[in-house]
Amino acid sequence: MRATTWLVFGSILCAASGARAEDDLFPFDEVEPVVTAAPSNVAQIGLNDVQQVLDIAVSPTGPNVAVLVSAPNGQQTLLRWSIGKPEAEHTVLATTAPTIKLNSLSWHPKGTQLYAAGGKTIYVIAGNGTPKQLWHSNAPVERLVSGPRPFKPGFRLFFNERQSNGTRWIASIDEKGAGYYVVTAATPPAAKPSEDGDPPMTEKIADAVPVNFHPAGDLLLLADKQGCFKRKFYQSDNWAASEPLKEACGGTIAYTPNGAALMRWKPGQAGIELVNLVDKTRQKLLPAREFVSEPRFTADGRGIVGVAKQASGLALVYEPLSLPLADVVNAWQFIETPTDQSKLAEFGGLFRPIAIDQLYKLYDTESYTCGSYDYRTPVRPYLVTTDIFWEVYGAAYQGIFLEVERARAMPAFRTMLAKASAELAQKAPNAELTKKFQAVVAILAEKAGSNELASKITADPTFAARGAYTKDKASATYFTAVRYLATLQLKPDEAVLIAGLSDEAKKAADDWIGSYETFIAASRAELAWNNGRKVAAYTSRRPDTKALFPLSWGWDNETFDRSVDHIDLPMEGKDGKRLLPTAFDVAMVFGNPLAESLLGQIGQFDKFPELRGRLRQVQADFGKSVGQDGETLYGKWLRALAVQWTKAPSTPISGAMWDAKRLQTGLASWATLRHTTILVNDLAAAECGEAGFEAIVMRPPRGYVEPDPATFQAIAALYDSTIAAVRRLWPAGTPLSEGIIRRLEESRDQTRQFGAIAEKEVNGVALSPEDYAAIHYVGRAAEHNFLVFYSLQSEENALVNPDPVTKIAEVAGSRETGYLEAAVGKPLEWDLIAPSFGRREIAKGAVYSFHQFASKVPVTDEAWRKQIEQQPLADWVKPYASDKVLSCPPARP
Repeated sequence: MRATTWLVFGSILCAASGARAEDDLFPFDEVEPVVTAAPSNVAQIGLNDVQQVLDIAVSPTGPNVAVLVSAPNGQQTLLRWSIGKPEAEHTVLATTAPTIKLNSLSWHPKGTQLYAAGGKTIYVIAGNGTPKQLWHSNAPVERLVSGPRPFKPGFRLFFNERQSNGTRWIASIDEKGAGYYVVTAATPPAAKPSEDGDPPMTEKIADAVPVNFHPAGDLLLLADKQGCFKRKFYQSDNWAASEPLKEACGGTIAYTPNGAALMRWKPGQAGIELVNLVDKTRQKLLPAREFVSEPRFTADGRGIVGVAKQASGLALVYEPLSLPLADVVNAWQFIETPTDQSKLAEFGGLFRPIAIDQLYKLYDTESYTCGSYDYRTPVRPYLVTTDIFWEVYGAAYQGIFLEVERARAMPAFRTMLAKASAELAQKAPNAELTKKFQAVVAILAEKAGSNELASKITADPTFAARGAYTKDKASATYFTAVRYLATLQLKPDEAVLIAGLSDEAKKAADDWIGSYETFIAASRAELAWNNGRKVAAYTSRRPDTKALFPLSWGWDNETFDRSVDHIDLPMEGKDGKRLLPTAFDVAMVFGNPLAESLLGQIGQFDKFPELRGRLRQVQADFGKSVGQDGETLYGKWLRALAVQWTKAPSTPISGAMWDAKRLQTGLASWATLRHTTILVNDLAAAECGEAGFEAIVMRPPRGYVEPDPATFQAIAALYDSTIAAVRRLWPAGTPLSEGIIRRLEESRDQTRQFGAIAEKEVNGVALSPEDYAAIHYVGRAAEHNFLVFYSLQSEENALVNPDPVTKIAEVAGSRETGYLEAAVGKPLEWDLIAPSFGRREIAKGAVYSFHQFASKVPVTDEAWRKQIEQQPLADWVKPYASDKVLSCPPARP
């Protein structure tokens, strides 16, 4: 490699990625109130001394209710009821003007204070019940509704001002009593420009009442004079014209706290009606209960509070409800079909297709305006998965592997081949081994057509280039040449010939072989070079012949070897011999209980009665061999997969879907490992025979990290091992090695950072604003380092467009039995319901998909990508999958 290339690549690796302006757009330090769950039992208190209930308001932080009532003597009282307690706390309202009567209540969205309207004034009610004036109008004020999300000046109150002609304006002030403007009016008043230059948009509606806000905060429901409903959007920085809501007029209407349904109530009718906005079904709830005032949801959507008629008078009643995903605050963003809703409710998540070719690209899918994030638009939170860190590490491993191969192994191989071929031609010109070496020389020289054996080798799909070796002709011919020589089983006289070659030839062979030893497991076959290299200690069946190259024989190969039929180790079944294993064999041996269950479900244990015991013995041997993998990165990767596959400890999420996801992730990562090492891996085989008025600030997309800290730490440990390997492979101080180490350290630290966040989640520790920001921008680090590591594959180490994540490798089998193919499919989106401040939310992340099937010949990446659209998801993943790609931005239900 040219020195200038080393320097250029070193500088690329050393370059720091700069901060972006939009980092500060989302206020991750905004305090999110923790919501206390509503009770699961019916509760009520009598209101025997009450003549009229004027309004009720349920706290946005839990099951606490404020009730404004009046007695027969006109005295107003504020009741504060903690749902479940036998009685309410009574507070006599100490108004400074007794003639002013309050008519409406509303909580601040953070639950910090209670607002009231009465006469021409809006008040803040202090803890002792004293109303303190917040704002005064020239017209009577009524019907308070709090906007659930802040605007640039702060949170806003919306209310009616009743004009002298009886019509009602909808107006708004901010939480400090300033920033007044009119939302709707019969004759819109002249509006002064704001500091940004545009006035607030006032819509011409003769008479309107604010009814309810969608929980996202940018959609206001209102009712016109006829009692018909409209919805009015706030589009980033100003109001848009309202549009009719396709619901019958009359009564009142409210969004459920998860935004995915509507609650309808009409006075004089029993019960309430729930309108599911996803499947359009309507359901009558609480048919035996007649509310005399507008009922209100608890903050978590798990219950409803209202005033109902009793035989003895009025009562304040709480009724628990069982609604789909009631407490999932952003359910509306992820439910677009009835299937989505049912799977999310049943499994706590789902997988869905997504049109991306790299895992990290999912973490840009919530960027809407000009390709960047927009805090004025509802944004889905991200889920940081172990998959993206497996993929980045896979790119680092493969990049370093191919760089070492190109810079060291290939030149050493050519030297060895030239010397060995010349010496064999002189010592044994007519020997079969000599002819084999000469054929390989012709292949490397791209003259296979001039040599009969070389022509046969290049025509054999077993030796056709696959994986990363299809990039260029030199790599393709190297693959064919090495794969052919490495799989030769030398006869005793051929082994003698190799052992008798010159020290120069042996030195070149030693350099060629040594280039790979950091990356692969030990061989199960002894080498003909007599260079003292040890074979894999755990190999139960050692070949009698010697080899030219120590093909990797890891615990995965050993698992496959012990689980298929051999002459000396039969695996007989009811319908014949077991000729091909499954990927589940490896996962079971490495500790995954779902893999063992699936082997049973697909009938493997019934067909082959010895299989379970055989695999459990390998599992026991694998467990005893901890610490015996040496410095090989292959063995350490397998150990890290064992962490991924082991049954998860108690975490905030659990269930069959996460079990399936963890198995799938590990299998896809293992397929990535086998894809990189496809040239040098042995095969076990059976033997046969911004601008505007004011910006609204959406809820910060506080995402989640897959709560699997052990796997994050296992991947981080792989980086440590790889850093140590790079220090052994390159002289200290070279730009390339220092650049690679710097990026490896950065990726390791990022992996540990998310492992620490996952640890917090498992232990119930609150995440910091910095944690949430790291989650939201995880795609940046993943993308940058992935591309840098991938660039190691190019000869000039230039940043290039990477191949899709899809890849395939044969992992077991032979010409006679066919091959077991392990493949990484198209990325999937994982929508996961996770805990969120006393409620739950859905976050989305990128995960692998995995496929396995038998093939008569090895399959290339190119062939796999052509057939991938016809490959269904694995049967054990299908139950958790939706076929709906999410709309972007989120569709309003």
